[in-house]
Amino acid sequence: VGGVNLPYLIFKSLKEKSEPFLYRLPTGCRGVDRLQMLRDQNLLAVISEGFFYLIDISYSTATEKKQSVVVKLNIRIPHEQVKTFDIDQNMTTLVLGTNAGNVFIYDLAKALENERIIN
Repeated sequence: VGGVNLPYLIFKSLKEKSEPFLYRLPTGCRGVDRLQMLRDQNLLAVISEGFFYLIDISYSTATEKKQSVVVKLNIRIPHEQVKTFDIDQNMTTLVLGTNAGNVFIYDLAKALENERIIN
């Protein structure tokens, strides 16, 4: 994962002998503070610049080695920065912790549906 001059995520499967994919991070990301691949292996949970992103990398093809990620969920909490997160094993609940010590709990399915409607 790069920073301001290289805002990309390089993804390579260790199971397959394939070329790495290069994904452009969402606009505004200047690096990644925390990254976790989720259970379905196509979703990445990311904290960048105090914002939480859930990004989908399943749209890659063998011919497209460089592309933008698809942001499925973007959470920005006013006047606070997201510092940590956790998603339960069933991928139903998202918990965000902020720099002010607040904890926010989201129903992940409802949050994804609201984001889809907004987009």
